Amino acid sequence: MSSQKESTVVLTGEPTVGDVLKFKEEERRGVRVTPPRKIWYGSSPERCQLCGCSLLEEKIFYDAKSLVGPWAIMCLNCFNDKGLGVGTGLGQVYEREKESGEWVKVAG
Repeated sequence: MSSQKESTVVLTGEPTVGDVLKFKEEERRGVRVTPPRKIWYGSSPERCQLCGCSLLEEKIFYDAKSLVGPWAIMCLNCFNDKGLGVGTGLGQVYEREKESGEWVKVAG
């Protein structure tokens, strides 16, 4: 049985190239690395920019490209109808944290 304590490294912001190399080495040594939370830094979205419905009680919203023009803050229904996708160059999905109420990026 190993007497080694489990270690955790927590990233607190956007990592630099040096950070990435350092943390890759930490992972190779068995240290668990927790990536930074990516939160929505703008004002909290209140309405879908396509249909105008309230986002105040929603659990998720999309910040994505749409079929009808530029990027938009969208509700689930509008994203399903008019969103182009999730991922690099397409869009992100944000989910509201229960405890803090912050919008945290969960995909894209």
